[in-house]
This record gives sequence, C-alpha cells and structure tokens, in this order.
Amino acid sequence: MTAIETTSIDLRHEVQRRLQASGIEPDVQPDQVRALVREVVGEYQTNARTGAGRPLADVGEVTARLERSFLGYGPLARLLAPGAGIEEIYGVGNDVTYLDRHGRLRSLDEATDEEELRTIISRMLLETGRSIDAARPIGDAQVLSGKGRLSVSAPPVTDSFTWTLRLYTQSHETLDTLVANGTLSPPAAGFLAGCASANLGALLSGPPGAGKTTFANAWLRAVAPTLRVISCEETRELSVPLNNGIYLQTRPTVSAGADRLAEVNLRDLILHSLRQRPDLLVVGEVRGREAYELTRAGNAGTAVLATIHANSAKDALQALVTTALMAGENVPVGVVRAVFSRTFQLLIHLDRHAQTVPGADEQRVRHQVMEIAAVPPQGLEGSDWTVEPIFIRDGLDAPLVWTGVLPDELRVRLDRSLQASGVTCQDLLEGRCGVLLG
Repeated sequence: MTAIETTSIDLRHEVQRRLQASGIEPDVQPDQVRALVREVVGEYQTNARTGAGRPLADVGEVTARLERSFLGYGPLARLLAPGAGIEEIYGVGNDVTYLDRHGRLRSLDEATDEEELRTIISRMLLETGRSIDAARPIGDAQVLSGKGRLSVSAPPVTDSFTWTLRLYTQSHETLDTLVANGTLSPPAAGFLAGCASANLGALLSGPPGAGKTTFANAWLRAVAPTLRVISCEETRELSVPLNNGIYLQTRPTVSAGADRLAEVNLRDLILHSLRQRPDLLVVGEVRGREAYELTRAGNAGTAVLATIHANSAKDALQALVTTALMAGENVPVGVVRAVFSRTFQLLIHLDRHAQTVPGADEQRVRHQVMEIAAVPPQGLEGSDWTVEPIFIRDGLDAPLVWTGVLPDELRVRLDRSLQASGVTCQDLLEGRCGVLLG
C-alpha cells in the first residue's frame, strides 16, 4: 500500500470518527457528510504544507473517494458501474477479488480495509431491511434494486467479515443465447424449447456456479405465455417478466420497532403457491425440507422446474429424495421416489470449466450442459433410478449430441404439443428446425 493510499485510509477514519461524534447520518444528511469530508481534507492539506505530512497531489480525487466511501459504494463503485461486466465480487477481511465477464479472477486495485467494506456491505443490507451482527452472523439478500444477490458472514462464524456479491450480468437469457455461448447445441436447444412449451417438469443440477440460474431464466422464456408461473426463491435471482405469474422470496425473522416479523421460509412459499393453482412451480436451489412439498406439487399435477446441487443428472434425483426425507413427514422413501419419477420428466445437468485463452496467460470460465436425460414413468428399478440419456457430452468442451433415444411417452407428449407448429419432435432432435421455439 502506497503512502497516498495509507493517507486516504487515515482520512476516512478521521471522517468516520467525526461523523459518530456529531451524530450525522449519511443516509439522511448527505450534504453535511460532504462538508465534513472537505473540512477534514482541507485541514490535512493545510497541516501538510507546514511539514506535518505529505501534501495531496490531487485534493479533488481524494475528496471524491471519501465521498464515495460514505455516500456510495467506495472501492466497489467501479465494479458496480453499468457495463463493468463483473459476474461476482468476493470480500474476505480487507481483500477483494472479482470475476470479470469472461470468468477471470482479478484483484481489486484500490486501497481499502475491512471497516470500510463492512460499512458498505451493511449499507446494502439495510436497504433490504436486514442486518448482520453477533446475534445474526449470516444472511442473504437481493440488493442493488434487484441487480445482485449478497451473501454475508461475520464473526463468530468466520474469522473476518466475509461476503459474496453475485451480479446479474445477463438479463435476457434465451435458449438461443445458450447456443451462442456454447452451453447448448442447436438440436438440444430446440428440443428443450419444445419441452418448455409443453410444460414438462425439469430438475436442473450441477455444482455452484455451473449456470443453473441462467439456464432457468432461458427455460422460462420458452414457456407458453398463457401458463400461470409462480417462482419461489430464498433470494430472488430469476428475472424473466411473467405474463401470468408472480415471484416470491423468503424473509428471515426481523424486528421492526416494537414488532417482530415472523420468518417466511421456502417451504411456506411453496405451500402458499400451491393454493394459487400454478401451471408451473419454479423453486430456486432446493436445499432443505421444502423438497418434500414438491411431492404435493407432483401429486397435484403441477409441473415443477427446480435446481439442486448434484454431480450428475441421476444423482440429482437421489439428492432430491434425500433432501425431501429431511422434512420428517414419515412418508416411505419408495413413495417419495415414485412421486418424483412422475414429477420430473427431464433431468438437465450443467458444469463449468476454465479454458485457457490462446496467446494469453489467463483463463475463462465456460458453462455447459453435460447431459439431458429422461425419467421414464417406470423410472424406478428396485432401489435405483432408471434414466435414459437423450443428449450427452463425453467431456467438457466435447459436442453435445443426441443419443438416438427418446422414451415413447415423452415423444407422444411433445408431438401432441408441437402439432400446431407443424414441427415434430424428431425434427428438433435431428436439428432440422431452423428457428427455436419460444
């Protein structure tokens, strides 16, 4: 850290001290904050000219930097600017790194410290009515007017203040754009467009950061506009405008003055949604007891689009069953498995990998669909699942190709849905349909 950067941090600490002493609140008294910043910088510059320090070369730049710290996003402002193309930002103590639009990991080149970062992140949380403290050391929220998802943890859960800010850099994902960036092949995209239009149930799986949310957005854009869609998420990430539907997100237990607002969890949202007769229920990142409620959706004939962490398409179903059993409803495992085999007609597994850029010492991250499999109605064989791969890749960056297989039940359902368009399921599978549906 240079002497100028150290000076800037020292000046910020002095402004912070005076703000606290004077009771000035940045959120409601921005003009007083600006005046105080100019006062502190001016005093430093006067003293520095008498030999008490090193004069600032650019008073205006330091002043603006301090104002950003108390009234804006400080060192994060450049990363959050429109068009910056940043995918995720990570903070651990006073270290900040980020992923650019190509998935390359970079380090923040602007001086800061843990105190400033904590103040900025806490300000983001307060805008959503949430906070992080010793009583609630972890939290998640949709921030920046819905443009990002913030996950925060603080001592004693972690050694230092830690956070991840995921920015929604793509807001118009379609199956066409997934073809353009190599996530899907044209035949696979056409086939999935037909499946989405026919309102099939689909379970999306993959490791964190594999592109499941991006894929879910693209799927929703291919869904028939007449369907009633209700989406339930812990922190909202899906962004597709719905013709007939709503987006719901959870709320932790919060205090509002003398009142205590009760928690609304994902299980509550799913139960609430099923009372509104959705044609398609969307559940972002199934991780807990809410998985059991998906059996209710399946029994009610509601199509479900859900995401889950898993290592393969087949593992995703088993992971969902295991998670559903955590609800402790004393329902036999065989019953849960049977319901899910009817609820999800498709399993779609995604993965990510780093790709070296030719001629450059850097890597970019690519997201790819590795497998699209069908779950036949008789999808149980003893204690194991029977799935039929429809499209597969032999490895990352290998082509995504049709296996030549499609269960008869799925083919009949798709052909019935596609009849009005003059396109058959076989046309989609063999890539003879030049224009994607939806």
